[in-house]
This record gives sequence, C-alpha cells and structure tokens, in this order.
Amino acid sequence: MHVAAQIDSVVVKQKRFELNGYVDYVQDVSLLHSWIINSTILNRLNLEITPFKNAKIEISDRNRLLYGDAVRSGSSYANLIEQDNGFLQLSKNIYADKNVIFNTSIDRLYFDYTHNKLQYTIGRQRINWGQTFAWNPNDVFNTYSFFDVNYVERKGCDALRLQYFTGVSSHGELAAKLDSKNKTTIAGLYKWTPYNTDVQFLAGYKQNEDLFVGFGFSGYVKGTSLRGELTALHSVVDSVNTKDVVVTSVGFDHSFRNSLSLQGEFLYNSYAKQFSLKNIADFYTLDLSVKTLSIDRYSILLSARYPLTPLINTSLSGMYFFDYRGFFINPGISFSLSDNIEFSIIAQYFNLEIVSQRVSATIVYGSLKWSF
Repeated sequence: MHVAAQIDSVVVKQKRFELNGYVDYVQDVSLLHSWIINSTILNRLNLEITPFKNAKIEISDRNRLLYGDAVRSGSSYANLIEQDNGFLQLSKNIYADKNVIFNTSIDRLYFDYTHNKLQYTIGRQRINWGQTFAWNPNDVFNTYSFFDVNYVERKGCDALRLQYFTGVSSHGELAAKLDSKNKTTIAGLYKWTPYNTDVQFLAGYKQNEDLFVGFGFSGYVKGTSLRGELTALHSVVDSVNTKDVVVTSVGFDHSFRNSLSLQGEFLYNSYAKQFSLKNIADFYTLDLSVKTLSIDRYSILLSARYPLTPLINTSLSGMYFFDYRGFFINPGISFSLSDNIEFSIIAQYFNLEIVSQRVSATIVYGSLKWSF
C-alpha cells in the first residue's frame, strides 16, 4: 500500500519544449519536350512550446536547398520559390544564384489556448475542413494540390480561429483569414454526428469576391467509408463573368482483410469551363482556390494501396479527365529501411489532349527521408 501511494503521488510533468522533424533528399527527373533533372534537400523543424496549462505555441520551419535545371531556368523560378500567399511574408530566399537556391519558410506560427469549451488559435495555421481525399471543396482556407508530392504537411494561412465544443462529437467554428493581397475570407462551420455520420454545414465570404455555402459528410456503410463535399459560390464582383459556381466531390474508401485498401472519388467543377489548360505545367503552377481544384469539369480518381511486406508499401492511383480526354497515372513504392529512415519512389504520368494535340509528360521522384 505504501508503494502504491508513492506511485499515485508522482506528478508527470508535461514537456515544455518538443522538437522533431526530418531531412529529405529528393531527386526528380521529368520528361516533357526534353529531360529536366532537379535536386532538393528538404529539412523540416517542428517546435511545440507549452508555456502554461491548456496553451501551446507551434512553430514549423521548412528549409529547402534546390539545384538543377529548374533553378538554372531563370529568376522567375526563384521568385516562385520565395512566394508567400499569406498576410505575413514568412518565406525568404536566403541565397539565390543561377545554380542554387536556399529558401526558408515558416508555414506554422500560432498560439493556441483552450478554456472550458472554447479553443482559440491565432497565427499561421492549417484550417482543414475537408472530408474527401483528393479534392476538397469545403477546404476554403487551405486549398492544396493532389499533385504536390513534396509537401505532405500543406501550407498554412494567417488566421484567427474560434472553436466551441458543444458535445463529444459536435462543435462550431468561426475563422477569419487575411492573405498577401489583403483579401479577407470569413467563414463559419457547424459539425455534428447524427446516426454515426459526421455532417457539417458552412457559410462565409471568400477573398472579397464570393459568398458561399457548403455541406460535407463522412460515414460508414457495411465497412465502407462514404464521403462527400459541396460548395456553392456566388460572386459579388461585377467584373466576373460567372456569378454562380458549384464544386462537389463524392468518394469512398474500403479496406479488406488482406490489408488492400481501395479509394474512389468523383469531382464536378462548374467553374472549370471558364479557363483552358495551356500546358501540363499548369497542374503545378495554377493559383489554387476552391474554384480551381481541377482544370476539368468532370474528373474521376481510383486509388489502391497494398503492403507487400510490413516494410514495403505500394500504391497506384489513376485519374481520368473527361474534357481533355486524358488520364493521369501515379504509381509509388516505399521501403522502411529502419525505424526512422524511408526510401520511396513515386512516378507521375500525364496524357492529355490540349488545343487539339495529344501531349504527355513523365515525372519520377526518388526520396530518402530521415525523421527525428
């Protein structure tokens, strides 16, 4: 009894500082009209500070050393690397010449505090309201590209976020974001779980241009996860040709007993008819928003993942774009070399009809990643 009392009296102190991250060497080779070879040494540092109870400060820094053909293409590439779409300009090319670019950017810098049922977060953060896998029409604050394989954490935004938890599985949110063009996005969301299904409604005002409402859900039917999102936007800008836009995605994912997992998703984007793809590079350089989630009105995705062994994982994804009568194939394999070292190879192949011409492109990424 005396020993038990001593154990019960021990108070485990919470860590005041926690640092982790990784170093990733990425080699990519692409073929469009000619061969392009690039190299990136990527370092990420995540620091979490707990100054007092129920509060934390999160700081994440992304450092990149880039060299290769893209760097030698000119100053426009260096400007693209340094670009920061947030209100706070937290991306800087520390060194840049015709051969090498060293960039550092802070994509998380926020203070978070919880008091009773309220949670307050201010600063650069990721506000993820998406439910589906590849395309997220409900993700009005942090739109991202499925094709960007070297940025798994995704960008943050400069925002104030309030969350009020009304129950174990229900809460409301109110968030306001300011971007580099001094445009404001303000939105509210309410999420709850009727009949074991997550359901959410959202509404707001986006980038001084659109009023919007949205709906999303995720649930299970006989072991299969079903997900969906819809956002409808109405432009309040007189110069915009298209006043009303609807973007919606629906999908499923299912895991089998042999560890094979399958995913499927369909996207409809009524805004896509307003612009046309000029080249395949637009997949990577397009100014992302809910309206530009896809260059095609109708897109479909099928994906499979399967572990060959506990240390070797494989994946295969494919997309079909109806307007461009084309497809995208994305195979990948990863090897766990140790507890904190992973080697992976990912390929991307596009084949599309652009301006009545059939064009293709191939990109292969090799990555050696050490986490700490």
